[in-house]
Amino acid sequence: MNNQAQTIVLIRHGFTAENEQGKYISTTDVPLNERGVKQIKKIANAVPEGCFNRLVSSPLLRAVQSAKIFNVATGLEIEVLETLKELDFGVFENFSDSELSSPEHSCFHDYKNWRSSSDSKMPTNAEQYYEVEVRAKEVWDNLKNSGKNTIVLSHGVFLRILVVTQILGLPAEMYRRIKLDNSKKVIVSIEDGISYIQKLNY
Repeated sequence: MNNQAQTIVLIRHGFTAENEQGKYISTTDVPLNERGVKQIKKIANAVPEGCFNRLVSSPLLRAVQSAKIFNVATGLEIEVLETLKELDFGVFENFSDSELSSPEHSCFHDYKNWRSSSDSKMPTNAEQYYEVEVRAKEVWDNLKNSGKNTIVLSHGVFLRILVVTQILGLPAEMYRRIKLDNSKKVIVSIEDGISYIQKLNY
C-alpha cells in the first residue's frame, strides 16, 4: 500500500439465502447464510495487519454481520452509517427476475417499463436514483475527508451507484454496467485528491 495514498475498500456483504434465490432484497433485514459467513471470513482474515484504521457499515443486518467479522479479524470498531443502506426496490422487494418477468405477476408492467427504459423509470414506491446519488455523495465525501484507510461494508446496487457517480462521474443508471458480486471488493486509492479504481469485483 502506498503510504502517501488513502485506500478505501468497498465490499458488498456476503451471500444471503435471498441472494442465492436471485431476489431483490433492500429494506428487508435478512442475515448472512453459511456461505456468506465463510466468504467474508476468508476476506477479513486476509487483511494486512495495521493497514486500515476505520471500519464502516450499513445498518442492515447482512452488512453489520459482515462488519463484525472484520471487527474480529482487525480489531477495528464498527461505525454504522445510515447512508450506506441499499437502494429501496419498492414493489420489487422479495421477488426475483423470473417472477417479475411473468405476465401474470402484479408487478409485470412496472418491471417491463424499468427494464426497457435505460433504468430511468424506477418501480412503484422505489427510491429514485437521484436520492441514492445524494446519499452516495454524502458517503464518499465522508470517506475521503476522513483521510483514513477505510473498509466499507454495504450493498450491491448502492456501492455500484457510488462508484459510477462519485468516482467515474457517470449517471447513476449506469451502475448496471458494473459487476459487484457478493463479498467482492472495489479497491480505490486517493492521491492528491484524485480517486483511482485499482481493482473492481475483486
